[in-house]
Amino acid sequence: MANTAMPMEVPLQANIDQEDDDKTLKIEKRRPNFLFVLLAVLPCHLCVSKSFVQFLKNPLKVYTCFLGFIGIFYLFQCDGVTAWEDFIGYNSCVLEAYGLISVYRKIQSHRSVLGISGNSLIMFAISYGLRQCEAFVMSSRYRLTKRAVVLETLQFASIPLVLMIISAVFKTYRESYQESLDKLKVRYLLPGCVALALILTPHFKQGILYSYCWTVSFYVDVLALLPQVVMMNFSSGNKVAVPIATFVAATAVSRVVDLWFWYLRFDLGPQGRWGNFNYSGWIIVSFHVISLLLVADFAYYYVRARWSAYQGEDKQAVVDESRGVCHVGHSQAMFSI
Repeated sequence: MANTAMPMEVPLQANIDQEDDDKTLKIEKRRPNFLFVLLAVLPCHLCVSKSFVQFLKNPLKVYTCFLGFIGIFYLFQCDGVTAWEDFIGYNSCVLEAYGLISVYRKIQSHRSVLGISGNSLIMFAISYGLRQCEAFVMSSRYRLTKRAVVLETLQFASIPLVLMIISAVFKTYRESYQESLDKLKVRYLLPGCVALALILTPHFKQGILYSYCWTVSFYVDVLALLPQVVMMNFSSGNKVAVPIATFVAATAVSRVVDLWFWYLRFDLGPQGRWGNFNYSGWIIVSFHVISLLLVADFAYYYVRARWSAYQGEDKQAVVDESRGVCHVGHSQAMFSI
């Protein structure tokens, strides 16, 4: 019985092993293969990555989303009623940023920096950098409120925008930069701002050093647009790209908002007075008025051309949106894409 039992046991064990192998194969077939999963997901992943990269290349979308996040933070974290001064400051920062975005989009679409003043952009970058230095000093000595943090964040957002445009002017599209027309150089303006701040300095409660640094930043900001205005006057045939004209106009409106802001904060305190004369407030307001006078002629004819185009008149001022051309009245300035 033992001899007959042994041969019968071997095939039984073989059948059991074969069944186990079949079950294993079935399990392996049911189990998803990592390579197939990767190949199935990869195209979608690449599509998402490409879409994200394209999103990052569009500063208008990125900045608008950034404003959305800032708005959500402000809504849930900043309690109480927003002061007029804060509201004005926020809008001034946003106007500056959208003006820079219009210039950068023009560069992206035309792959050219014709008509853009590199010196003006450098002045803006210095102004923005000095602002952040002031904010850093203030945050190290005083605790900033949440509203102040929002304002500083909005101001900081302009720095990468202006640096991207500077990179396009002096590196990416250097061959199209009209350096010969960009006559008003930073090396002339910046020392003047530093020297003038020694003579005319509004005094803040934060001390003499802070007041001087703030004043240098203020004078740089006031004169930052001047090289662009001078370059437009020297442009061949008085031609200026519409986005650049829009940038100048948006910056001018931002200056009006700044003037309103400082009108509301005209009195800096007793340290900013000589007797009964508020010299600090008058210095700030006066130089804001000067900055507006620098672009007053351009702003007048620009608005006049836009309004005439809106009214459908085709006599003294015309805006041809299809060609991106703006013939501006008496000055004969023509803005073109």
